[in-house]
Amino acid sequence: MSNDLISREKITQEISEILADVLISGFRAETISFDSINHRIQECLKNQPTAYDIDAVVEQLEKLKQIEYEKEDECDDEGRGDGEQIFEDGVSHGKYAAYRKVIEIVKDGGNR
Repeated sequence: MSNDLISREKITQEISEILADVLISGFRAETISFDSINHRIQECLKNQPTAYDIDAVVEQLEKLKQIEYEKEDECDDEGRGDGEQIFEDGVSHGKYAAYRKVIEIVKDGGNR
């Protein structure tokens, strides 16, 4: 199992349903074993859809970062015009740098 983020609410509901099935069946050692219950819960966990797809988020942020990078310089020769200073590399200081930082944070899972 990977470290995917899954919905706590959804998994709690599904495990509750498994346990309810066990109780309804009367939980007799000869009909339902601990191993079979454990197997059902493990399968439930493995089959949970990801609630948060880091790769999809990073992909969207990369697109926004590229749009910012390719944005036309709307400033005059003295740097006035679009409200952002344009540096010698042609990248607006604020948004592009912010997208880069946000992508780093998302990839790291917020563990900085």
